[in-house]
Order: sequence, then C-alpha cells, then structure tokens
Amino acid sequence: MSSIEDPRDERSVTQISDDGVLATVRCRDTVKLTGRASSGSPMTIRRLTVADAMIRSPKICGPHATVADVRALFVDDHVHAALVVADERVLAVVERGDLAGAADDQPAHEVGQVEGRTVEAEADLEDTRRRMVTEPTRRLAVVDRQQALLGLLCLKRTGRGFCSDADVAARAADREQGPALVERRESTT
Repeated sequence: MSSIEDPRDERSVTQISDDGVLATVRCRDTVKLTGRASSGSPMTIRRLTVADAMIRSPKICGPHATVADVRALFVDDHVHAALVVADERVLAVVERGDLAGAADDQPAHEVGQVEGRTVEAEADLEDTRRRMVTEPTRRLAVVDRQQALLGLLCLKRTGRGFCSDADVAARAADREQGPALVERRESTT
C-alpha cells in the first residue's frame, strides 16, 4: 500500500483489513480519493464510517428485560453491553458496572443509559475508534438519527480494530463445538 500525503491537509482515511485491523492513510478529500494502484488499475479510497465496521445482528433485550436477564447475558465474558430495545429504538445500553447494587427484578433500562453509549452509523470510524480508546469503552450501540438500533460497534481489546459478524459467528460455533469435543474425548478413555 502506498501512502498518500498532502501537507495542507491532515485528514485521514481508515481501512479495515480482513482480520479487522485498521490502517490509516492521509488524503485530501474527506469523502473519496481516486487514483491508480501500483499495478496501474483504478482504485478508490473512501473514509470508512461506523456502519462499515458494526456487527449487524447484535443480541438485544426487550423493553421488559430485568437486571437478572442482563446478568444472565453477562455470564458470557465476551458480552460487554446489553442493548435494551423497544420498537427498534434503543432505550438503554447496560454495562456490567451499571448492575452494581441493582435488584434482580428492576427493569434493565432503568440502570443503563443512552448518552455516551451510542454512535450514529455515518460517524467517521477512525474518530470513533479514538473516542472509544480515550473514554475507554469497547461497545457502542449504532443508531440512526431517530435512535433506531442498526448494530453494535465492538472495539477489540488491542484498540486497533473491530469485531466482525464473522468473529461473532466463529465464537458461537466454538462454544457449540467445545462441550461436544470434551464429551467425546472423555468417552473414548
């Protein structure tokens, strides 16, 4: 990859590789830069948005979910936030720390919050990644302008990339296969 620099403009374009790692190059056009790759073929680089990196089918809780329901979700250590949704709108994003001292029968949306825990799908991905690293937060609900849920942005532990739908599917498959493999090994001895 060749870098593109314009000393008059420090804006950047972020790209995501197949393994979810981010690469940033500078460009002078905030929307699109068109040129030729070293092979001579046309190329287009555009700024990535949050929508480009979000998980498109996150787990959600309905409006009647309780704190006990969310605690049950958090048994899986890969789950860092519970999205409480009603009529496609985000009522609250609940994080583990929100549950401290809450009664099991309390409505989950009462202990979570929306402010600071959502991002619009059109937001710049690199700016959002920097915000997530700085704050720090690893999960943001992705919404449209009416606060309708579109997905979930999941920052990897390294802070250099995002989880993908494929990552989530692979973890789910591993969980499903894991116990079966253990049972088979135990039954052959």
